[in-house]
Amino acid sequence: TGFYAPVLSQNILETLEENGREFMIQIMQLLEEFNINVKKISTRKEHFNKFGKTIRHRLIISAEENNLLKLWRTIGFEYNKKRTNLANIACLYILLKTAENRKRKELAKKIKDYKNKGLRLTETKRLLGGQINERFIIRHYYENASQRISLDFISFKNFKEACSEDIINYGVIFDNIISIKELPHNDYVYDFTIADNHNFIANSVVTHNCGMRLIRTDFTLKEIEPKLKQLVDSLFRLVPAGVGRKGFVRITGKDWKDVAQDGAQWCIKKGYGFDKDKEHIEDYGAIAGADASEVSDKAVKRGVTGLGTLGSGNHYLEIQVIKKENIFDEKIAKTFGLFPGQVVVMVHTGSRGLGHQICTDYVDLFRPKLKDWGIDVRDQELSCAPINSKEAERYLKAMRSAANYAFANRQVITHQIRKGFSEAFGKNIDNMGMELIYDVAHNIAKEEQHIVDGKKKKVLVHRKGATRCFGPERSELANIFRKTGQPVIVGGSMETGSYLCVGTTKAEEETFGSTMHGAGRTMSRTAAMREFQGEQLQKSMEKKGIYVHAVSMSGLAEEAGKAYKDINEVIDTMDQAGISKKVVRFLPIGNVKG
Repeated sequence: TGFYAPVLSQNILETLEENGREFMIQIMQLLEEFNINVKKISTRKEHFNKFGKTIRHRLIISAEENNLLKLWRTIGFEYNKKRTNLANIACLYILLKTAENRKRKELAKKIKDYKNKGLRLTETKRLLGGQINERFIIRHYYENASQRISLDFISFKNFKEACSEDIINYGVIFDNIISIKELPHNDYVYDFTIADNHNFIANSVVTHNCGMRLIRTDFTLKEIEPKLKQLVDSLFRLVPAGVGRKGFVRITGKDWKDVAQDGAQWCIKKGYGFDKDKEHIEDYGAIAGADASEVSDKAVKRGVTGLGTLGSGNHYLEIQVIKKENIFDEKIAKTFGLFPGQVVVMVHTGSRGLGHQICTDYVDLFRPKLKDWGIDVRDQELSCAPINSKEAERYLKAMRSAANYAFANRQVITHQIRKGFSEAFGKNIDNMGMELIYDVAHNIAKEEQHIVDGKKKKVLVHRKGATRCFGPERSELANIFRKTGQPVIVGGSMETGSYLCVGTTKAEEETFGSTMHGAGRTMSRTAAMREFQGEQLQKSMEKKGIYVHAVSMSGLAEEAGKAYKDINEVIDTMDQAGISKKVVRFLPIGNVKG
């Protein structure tokens, strides 16, 4: 029922003995900063190796259970999933044993109290018999016995086995709540996390056009397979991924204003795309009403260097293939130029740090005005503004600037993808059939006309983690989509695949022309990192025919397929409800992971 003292050992040449001791002392000082007690630092002669005599230093951490709790709770074994799980189970075991010891100590005191009050042994047994065994009562009635844990208390081995199912199923272990009490607290409390480079929503303040883009090619799987690794590695080089990376397109202050105004169309004019690309982008790649002057210098500084970069989190660039059985509407698929065995490319990214900073700036602007507007929020971070206020008008102009920047970002990335394929196969960019199918936002607020209470009204539709899903004949769509409905690109996971759907009239009637944007997570990123190892995941995916080039192994683990819902069920649900219609499923074969 006890634990061995954790030991850090170091073998070192005898000539470096003092260096080794100094290292151990520094480790001891680090542990002291966490209030973790080191019991002893010892040195002993070890053995000879080919370099000479060696010394073994041992830093022994106190095995006192409160000390172990501090060690395993504040430092832990983050480098080793198995030891992390064991440490968590050990912490719960110690807490359980501590509670049991506390209970036994209290009962021992109560037994003495009853005896001092004149109660006989039989009377004491009757009062306490259901809480502790008879031998314990007898010993503490007649003796001053200790209250150490009983021999029938569950062993750590058995306790560990009992916890293993929770670890397997959930990546965590559970404990019973003993009591709940209200405490005074005058500060923020959060139960959600927002990555610095991805999505942000604060009480209907949405920014910044994180979205999906799908590109068809004339290549087949048979042509791609021999050069798949080379192609993925090339795309990893051409499209910078990860936090803080800079793109190859350098834009000045004037350029920034043009990008904010014209979005993807600015890129096309600069040679980063085909003129026909704009008809395949939501709002033709440039939302009207943007105003770069409403964007702070700090936000601009975060954005100007990131044009043409992927970012991190769940952002990706993926090479995918179409199997014959995964075409659900042959007529629409053919209209979009899709066929069995074909290779396509999907991109998921947004406006990078620019959009996040815009939202931060405007939440700060709204906060001091809430009282005047008569708005009461539970948390000042949820600040918002009335739609008819000057502040809201300014925000929408800034948000549209971020949205246009995101369209431009995906346009530059498309240029780099075409360049990567051209280099790998020695073909001209114009002769590979690499045409844009569609680019759709899934974090945006848009002014649209919808039927509300039987009347057509102008409304502001907030889509956060949702995709526009207009049916055929909708006036906002380019002519080429007025027979099919708007393309809807839905990301799954890098292991399971993604979908292309089209919008429906029913979606306009029931969901303000909106549908799902992706599979959605089943576990947090932290839980995924505990459950999966990036290196193992990369190897297992390669065995399945999926080559991944990731910025980091921890980031890869976060996006494991099992961390997401079943994309097929999500798609089928919306398809059967008539909100969006499935057309093609794409299976991943190569992935650049941010």
